[in-house]
Order: sequence, then structure tokens, then C-alpha cells
Amino acid sequence: MGLCTSKLMITAILVVAVCLLPGFSANAYELRTAAQDSPPKYFMEEDQGLMQGLCIDILDALENANLRLTFTGQNEFMHTGRIYSALHGGSLDLFCGSGKTPDREGRFDYLPIPLYPVNSVLVGRAGDQVEVNSFSQLHTLENDNVLITYLNSASHRFLTRQQNLNIEAGSDLRNLFDRLLRGRGRFIFYHDLGLYHFIASHHLQDKVRVLPASLRTYHHYIVLSKKLPLEVRNLLLKTVGQLQQQGQPK
Repeated sequence: MGLCTSKLMITAILVVAVCLLPGFSANAYELRTAAQDSPPKYFMEEDQGLMQGLCIDILDALENANLRLTFTGQNEFMHTGRIYSALHGGSLDLFCGSGKTPDREGRFDYLPIPLYPVNSVLVGRAGDQVEVNSFSQLHTLENDNVLITYLNSASHRFLTRQQNLNIEAGSDLRNLFDRLLRGRGRFIFYHDLGLYHFIASHHLQDKVRVLPASLRTYHHYIVLSKKLPLEVRNLLLKTVGQLQQQGQPK
């Protein structure tokens, strides 16, 4: 047996051995995604330069649970509109942390397993002890019931579908809290995940308070491009289901 033949046989044996390793599959998938600048789903720690957040943890858990799955792009921010355009066009495969809307459900596929709940709540100034448990109670506050929310967000779109509310919109959470603390609105209306993260990271616990009642509850999901092959969708669904059984997605 010649030297070249021996090398080929050794190479073949090594390839077979690797293929027999637990978790190895010839059908491995590198899936393209992106990060949305929406803490705590995704956020960049300035001193570390690393993307962190709920969805980063979920994607890491999926990779650890199934070696056939790897994700790229989650360390780069992309504007929300571009994310959904890229999903529609197929240049992104999936996005973690999407709420459902009729338009999105028509354009994309959603894994049916919810990742975590989201509650829309009110934030008032610390000295304001009024309790609001429903939108109808807001009407009893007469002229002092202005709601401040995030422009073009799901919260903003939801409020515009309600009746007889005084709504103002700001460009980001910093702007919303600045308006609230200056008395330019009675409450902030937004989801609890983002509000609690902002309050803690900006040390506002003594200046504002989150009202206990949830005025709306929904869930976030993994949304998929319709161009993603069925085999990959089924693999993602199976892996998310396994994590759910272990209590990881909430």
C-alpha cells in the first residue's frame, strides 16, 4: 500500500469518526438574524462591547441544545423596519423577540411556542399615588391623563386603537422619562420589560413608580422568513419545544 493511499484511508476514517460524534450532523444550518435596539431583548454593554439580552440568551440556548443550529448577525443592530424587510426578502432567516400583528402573520411564519410574556403597564412620578387598573379609569382623571409612549412602537399602535385617550409620543425611552419628570404627561405607557430595564440602568427607582396593573398582555415569538426550508423550521420548533420542557423560554 502506497503512502498516498494510506493517507486517504486515514482521512476517511477520521471523517467517519467525526460524523459519529454525539450531536454531529451533516445537515447543520447557519441561520442569519439581527439585533433590535430594544433592551432588554438586545443591548450592548458599553464597557464590554458585547451584545447581551433575553434574545441573546435564547439564541445561545438553542445553539447549545442542538449542535445543528448556529446563528450569525445577532451582534449587529438593525433598524426594526429593515429587519422585517430582510425577513420578507429572505436575506434574514429569523428574528427573536417579535410580537404578532395581522400584517406580520400574513408575511411571515411564527414558531407557535411563545418565548416570554410582555405586559403593557403605566409608569408615573414617585409622588403620584393614583391607581389605574383599566383605560376607563383614565377617563375619570379628566384633563390630567396624558399618556406618553414610544413613537411607532407596538404600544403606540395599540393606544391609537383605543377610544378617547390623550396620547403623546416620544422618540426614545430617555425622551419619555424626561417628559414625565418634567410634568409633560401623567404616565408612560410601554412594556414592562423595557421600562424596568431603563429604570434600573438609569437609577430612577426613587423618581418614578410602575403601577401594578397590566393593561395588556401578549407574547414574543421567533418569527421566520417564509423562504426558510421546512426542515429548518421543524428543527427550530423541536429545539424550542425541548427548551420549553426544561423551563427555559418563559
